Amino acid sequence: RFAASQGSAAGSPRTSNLEPRTRVTGGCDDARWNQPVLEFGFDFTRFGVRVPAVLVSPLIAPGTVYRVPAGSPPLDHTSILKTVQQRWGLPALTARDAAAPGFGDVLTLTTPRTDDVLAGVTVPTSSSPGPSAGMPSHLQEIQAELVSRQFPAGRSAIPGTAGPAPVTDAALASYIRANA
Repeated sequence: RFAASQGSAAGSPRTSNLEPRTRVTGGCDDARWNQPVLEFGFDFTRFGVRVPAVLVSPLIAPGTVYRVPAGSPPLDHTSILKTVQQRWGLPALTARDAAAPGFGDVLTLTTPRTDDVLAGVTVPTSSSPGPSAGMPSHLQEIQAELVSRQFPAGRSAIPGTAGPAPVTDAALASYIRANA
């Protein structure tokens, strides 16, 4: 969707090395090839959509809820890079990750926790089969379709395609094993 810029990423710390200049599409779209891509006004000078994060580590104290300090920029994907750089003294890769906030200060324990965080947790189970039990999954249907392409047109032996009988996951699994 974006092409690499020939210029540098100097300037705004949130500027990317990718400039919205070139559309890459599935086909030839010459009329729009060199037009800027600024969908919904997004041009890499502001933050994108919010992405929730869950930090899991034996170096985080139990019950910790972490928020960035007031007035700080929000965490984003480059915060992971920043945290790795801070923890191991590595240089920044771009101006964007150099300006990103890290979250290393949430790793407050000096030795890893050894408690069993799942002790007392009961995994919920269903007392009855789901509504699609015995039905093939979408992935299984795609796999059967790909296997059937070895046959001449109209000669597919995929179960359920020649009559009104419903297709079951067992029937498709048997077909795939026999013909793959």
